[in-house]
Amino acid sequence: MGVWGVGNIENDYAWDELEERSNKLVRALLKRAKKKTGQHFDMDDHYILFVEFEIVFAFESRGLLCAPLPIPTEIEDLKLKFVKGWLKSFTEESCASEDTINDRERVIVNTFNKFKRICKKYHEKNEQNVRALE
Repeated sequence: MGVWGVGNIENDYAWDELEERSNKLVRALLKRAKKKTGQHFDMDDHYILFVEFEIVFAFESRGLLCAPLPIPTEIEDLKLKFVKGWLKSFTEESCASEDTINDRERVIVNTFNKFKRICKKYHEKNEQNVRALE
């Protein structure tokens, strides 16, 4: 194929790079989220995880997310374990108010839910593509 336009990412090389970077990003995000499901939280690591989520969301909103994504039920399970671990660790180590904790929990849940919706959309699109080939 090669080049199909004059834009910064309108060529095979750019899409290969996007695919590689989005793969690394999604793998790092999942690895970080999984390690935060039951042990002591490193808050810097926690913040990095949610920056990774936001980068995934930005890639997806521009149609640039090229990585294979987990099935939505895996994200739901991960969300529940993550929130449980975060609540335990954060409430033991923080002097934040109950309202602040509840507000942050809501943001965390919404973030995981948004990622789950993206994963669902990805898998539905792949199923449609497979059906089209049959």
